[in-house]
Amino acid sequence: SKPLYVDLPDGSSVRLQRGSRLSYAASLARDAQRVVLLSGEAFFEVKKNPQRPFLVYANELVTKVLGTSFTIQAFARDPSVRVSVRTG
Repeated sequence: SKPLYVDLPDGSSVRLQRGSRLSYAASLARDAQRVVLLSGEAFFEVKKNPQRPFLVYANELVTKVLGTSFTIQAFARDPSVRVSVRTG
């Protein structure tokens, strides 16, 4: 019933809203690209790393950032995806 706070292995953090899902590889901290899969809504605070892009796959959209904070709303039943940048 409350948001779930997730600290990712690369130092980034995510506030995952109720009913949402986030998937990522255990090797996120070591991979060339930092990749996560989102279904639902989440607020991301991405640790800056220009050499290793952070990619969020949500429905048919891929959001690529180097270090910023933003919200993504991507629900399976809604074909549109919304990205709202907070900082960066």
